[in-house]
Amino acid sequence: MSLQRRIMELEARQRESDQIIDELRVDNKRLTEQRQLLFQGEENERAVGEKRDKEFSDARVSPIILSSFVV
Repeated sequence: MSLQRRIMELEARQRESDQIIDELRVDNKRLTEQRQLLFQGEENERAVGEKRDKEFSDARVSPIILSSFVV
């Protein structure tokens, strides 16, 4: 095998490796963005749940407090 042919093969492998790395970077960016969206959705769901729990709790406590003041 000639040295020139070996160099060409190694350059081809390098291009393939570079392409794979670029594809992995794109996948990583996409997955990071998806993970961020999921995290934001979970945070929103948590906030909504906490608000509903508080409203429900306030609605249950308010009549009890009001009835204790009525004599």
